[in-house]
Amino acid sequence: MLVGFGAQPTRIDMDTSRQGQGSAFVRFSVPVPTPMWVRDGLDGEISVGGRQHMRIRQDDGRDPQWYGRGDGRYPGEIKISGMRLAFGVMLNEHEMMEMETVDKSDIRESCINLVLNKERGTIDFCFSTLLEDPGTLSHAKQNFKFEIPISQVRHVLEDRDDDDSLSFIIMLNAPPLAFRKTHDVARTMNAKDKVWSEWQTWYRQTSLSSNRSVGSSQHTELQTDDALVDIGRWLTYRFVCDQGVTETSIKHLRSALRDHNIAVQLKPIQSIPRPPHSLWTWLGNTRDASNDSGSALSALDDYSAGKVFLPFTVRYQLEVCVSQGYLHEVSLHPSFGLKLAELGADRAMRLLEKVAELKQRIVNPMDIFRMQGSMPRRKMPSYCTIVRTATITPTTIYFNSPSLDTSNRVIRQYSQHADRFLRVKFRDESYKGIIMSFDDDRSDELFERIRRTMTSGIVVGDRHYEFLAYGNSQFREAGAYFFAPTGNLTSAKIRAWMGDFNDIKVVAKYASRVGQCFSTTRAMLNTGPIERIPDIKRNGFCFTDGVGKISPFLAMMTCREMGLPDSREECASVFQFRLGGCKGVLAVDPSLMGKKIQIRPSQEKFPADYNGLEICRISQFSTAYLNQQIVLVLSALGVTDYTLITMLRNMLSDLELAMTDEVMVLGLLSRNIDLNQTTVTIASMIVDGFMQCEDPFTMSILRLWRSWSTKHLKEKAKIFVEQGAFILGVVDETGLLKGHSNNTPADCHDESQLPQIFMQISDPKAKAKGKFKVITGVCILARNPSLHPGDIRVVLAVDKPELRHLRDCVVLPQTGDCDIASMCSGGDLDGDDYLVIWDPALLPNEWNHAPMDYAAPPPVVADGPVTVEDMTSFFVTHMKNDTLSRIATAHRYWADKEEDGIKHENCIELAALHSKAVDYAKTGIPAEFPKHLRVTSWPHWAEKKDKRSYRSRKILGKLYDEVDRVPFVPAWDNPFDTRILTAYELPDSLLASVREVKILYDESLRRIMTLHGIASEFEVWTTFVLDHNHESRDYKIAEELGETVATLNNTFKELCYEKAGTTKHERKWEVLGPWVAGMYVVTAEEVGEANRRVRERSVRGGMLVRNVRQTAENMPFMSFPWMFRREMGEIANKRGSGGGGGGGGGGGNGGGGSDSGAIGG
Repeated sequence: MLVGFGAQPTRIDMDTSRQGQGSAFVRFSVPVPTPMWVRDGLDGEISVGGRQHMRIRQDDGRDPQWYGRGDGRYPGEIKISGMRLAFGVMLNEHEMMEMETVDKSDIRESCINLVLNKERGTIDFCFSTLLEDPGTLSHAKQNFKFEIPISQVRHVLEDRDDDDSLSFIIMLNAPPLAFRKTHDVARTMNAKDKVWSEWQTWYRQTSLSSNRSVGSSQHTELQTDDALVDIGRWLTYRFVCDQGVTETSIKHLRSALRDHNIAVQLKPIQSIPRPPHSLWTWLGNTRDASNDSGSALSALDDYSAGKVFLPFTVRYQLEVCVSQGYLHEVSLHPSFGLKLAELGADRAMRLLEKVAELKQRIVNPMDIFRMQGSMPRRKMPSYCTIVRTATITPTTIYFNSPSLDTSNRVIRQYSQHADRFLRVKFRDESYKGIIMSFDDDRSDELFERIRRTMTSGIVVGDRHYEFLAYGNSQFREAGAYFFAPTGNLTSAKIRAWMGDFNDIKVVAKYASRVGQCFSTTRAMLNTGPIERIPDIKRNGFCFTDGVGKISPFLAMMTCREMGLPDSREECASVFQFRLGGCKGVLAVDPSLMGKKIQIRPSQEKFPADYNGLEICRISQFSTAYLNQQIVLVLSALGVTDYTLITMLRNMLSDLELAMTDEVMVLGLLSRNIDLNQTTVTIASMIVDGFMQCEDPFTMSILRLWRSWSTKHLKEKAKIFVEQGAFILGVVDETGLLKGHSNNTPADCHDESQLPQIFMQISDPKAKAKGKFKVITGVCILARNPSLHPGDIRVVLAVDKPELRHLRDCVVLPQTGDCDIASMCSGGDLDGDDYLVIWDPALLPNEWNHAPMDYAAPPPVVADGPVTVEDMTSFFVTHMKNDTLSRIATAHRYWADKEEDGIKHENCIELAALHSKAVDYAKTGIPAEFPKHLRVTSWPHWAEKKDKRSYRSRKILGKLYDEVDRVPFVPAWDNPFDTRILTAYELPDSLLASVREVKILYDESLRRIMTLHGIASEFEVWTTFVLDHNHESRDYKIAEELGETVATLNNTFKELCYEKAGTTKHERKWEVLGPWVAGMYVVTAEEVGEANRRVRERSVRGGMLVRNVRQTAENMPFMSFPWMFRREMGEIANKRGSGGGGGGGGGGGNGGGGSDSGAIGG
């Protein structure tokens, strides 16, 4: 009724507290000027579905929040009306090409508004346009809103047009979130909901096309000819203010932007009309590079047909540069394409790779032909491959330069077609990360774009990439592999080669088994005969779920092949593996002779013809850390706040002292061993004197280690536990260890009734390698994540000589009423890591809290054979319904809010839902997140600045308040180590050769940084990442980088050996020593020259300012010589023998032992 008078509902609150009667509080926005019936109020009976009482009053609301000081004060919401809104791109610093314009006068009763909301930290552009309705084929007015985080605003310019109208030119770093307002408001209201908001009428959009039905069945590509507004590519807006806008409003806007470090600059910007032709009109489909003569004549022949044809490698790299914004298609003309074609495939590709590595917008594309291209690639290790990757967001697609990565079974099998594989990730806009699940249909267009890509494929030039499959880790990260078929090879043929999946009728399990073939692995040449042995089962539990056996001889051969220590004393004792359709771990069994592998039924997932042994990783010691979830469980089980706070304070003080005290830092690094063993490598650098001489790289990574450690202490409560380990789990094959008894009372503190474990770990205090110690006494055993009070088990570690062949793993019993692994958050033994802590201070009061039942619900079974359509549909459905992270987050917040923490009924319910959400990927049954378990207020440690928060007085709040972040500042100004700079007389020819290799190395390293959105080389080299683009989750980034950087270092060590005139086996010190010293000298020269430029000053605006700032973008890389960390120490300390093996092992896939880890020595 009131809508007919121009009122629009913005919020409805239902009150059903009175039995049999209900009332509602409805807030409306009304037109200006305020209608009389609002100004004077209304109180009376009306007829709305029967006689109802209605009271209307003007709600002035709470006083608006004001920000700033003095003349710079401004309201929390600033709304400015506009006459015109143009979308386009900056051609140069003086010209904007307007690609599309929305004018308020074009549509009756339309409006254009710019709204800055300080509390939400956003700028919204609201406008209307006419679009064709696919149902009626008539044009109707549609209301849109482009929401932009202020943090993503790059520049704001102010311009006065000839008619004295004021314009703001807003340049963005990334696309906005686009919304369309639905006409069907009733559709957004649910009868069960007690609250409705106008926000629910806004639906996410992926495109703004003149015909909304266009694209519903099209493939995904960078070209978007049908777009009315290309949301993902046109990132400059011209907002022309309405004539009635007051100077006060403009002043408020300037002040608000200034508060966000955005200075509004007065500068005339000329508007340029959209050209009739673009890159896509003159760029033809690609042609085979093998037929590319690279001659100017052949390029001219192509152009005479009206098109420029580029080889695929060049076309792909051009789309990398265009998609990333380094070259914009509006600036690319046929003459550019013709000159690119004349260069030939290899030169043109390397030139475009250099453009991508610079990561800067090239305003005049012809300038690139004065640049030097990237260096040609060298031979890579046999277990590596060059991978092309793409990220698809709601509004665009980003291609990345090909990069080196560890391969998998499928790519190794089809290595001759490796360039036809494309690894794809689906993400929200870059500043949002993972696409979150929603309960309603307001984000359906995002998921429809993903579905369309999965079914219709991706096009680059003449290659049509079609969906192939997704690996298990890819699935969790919303990624998949695509393949561009040839005449003889298709995605279907590749899937058929992988194995026989026909008997699998559960779609989720089918997809998981196919994904098994895409695990990143190292293929072994040595594979012994395979025997089948039975699983050990009792009471419905499998005590050997995922664990098999390997003979000591084959284990040593495997380690030797991987470049790892292979003596009987140091050889790894557990291997996570893939073998045909089998997966899990193989534990060394001394009773097996020769080359032998024994597999259990729990490890066999599907039949496959391929039976080569592949290694994912090996057992190795990693330090134990607490996290927020473990802290909450320990607190609920009786561990005091004082104990946890004391541990954190000790860690903070030790970290601070470690920056100046070598003894302290060596102790901390040797005990705080990370997944990739980087801390052990840093410790060895300190032992060689590089901290004492304050080498800039060594001091930089030490500072980073402290910044990274304090960041994780602050955000994740990642507290180091010295008396602890984080290691793989296996089973006791001897049956000597005592298992869990269901008859043990919950309050029992009798050690003799505890289940037993065996654990022998690397001794970090031992001076020599290969020294291990057996842990004995009461311990706690847990798995990540732990949400239920029964997830942490109290166990007794005992020494059993019969098990001492097992090292750096925890051995669990095969006896008892129930297997211990499944009691720890539903774990098993197919590669799960377990947290073992024997610190008495962390021993809980409750020793035997009942575990949760982790039995998964019955899975969804397909009606017939599982199809590719089933796989792609499940992929999208899983993304839409995946509530795992939301449930885990709510669990922490409820535990903080409620007095009994994780024992509160809400937390117990959430723990059960979390288990169901984990199993969703296997069962196909989602975990619905009920509204009564959703959080409405957040603890201050959650850092939800745009949410209602409270100050937490519980343990996580106390730990958070104890920590101050330490900013990371590299030690670029420190002098380089004269021990190495003066060690040799180095000829110019050697230094010139070193510089060539460093260029190659730096290019490869920069690609890794770009791929993951990492700011500095130090973060990549150490895997201590402070921030990244969130295309991988935090817990995966260190693992992925460890493999990638190990591959990088091994590749370039091979190249350095070759250039120096030796091999990794010979290691002739008379040539290798000078070469390594040359690597250090060249790096020192580059950094010295950069520092000289930084110190230069010039006068600007009457002030003396630096010409170049000392930032990661402007400073040269320093990590190059440190791939030979051990050799550097030999030179510095004049050991000069080059002895001690190959300068570190292979790294990656479990790393190279404690001396190399991720960085390969």
